[in-house]
Amino acid sequence: MYFNNEGVKCDIIGVTPSMMQERGVDILVWLHNTILDIEKFVIIDDVNNMTGLEEYLVLIDPLTGLTDSYREQVENILKTEEPQ
Repeated sequence: MYFNNEGVKCDIIGVTPSMMQERGVDILVWLHNTILDIEKFVIIDDVNNMTGLEEYLVLIDPLTGLTDSYREQVENILKTEEPQ
């Protein structure tokens, strides 16, 4: 797994299907319907149609894939404290 090999400690718990609508909507539906207790998450995608979820998005270049710069963005999102 790329993340573990690169020292990022996280679990990948699911992926959303492509429903031919905004990816943000797909993700919100998945979050709403899951029985898991999601405390933090990050979205890694090469398309920026995450209406309402942009703060969780790491927009990658599909030609280069995940790079150290993207890894740092992922870590920063996961380290961010949730508003109280």
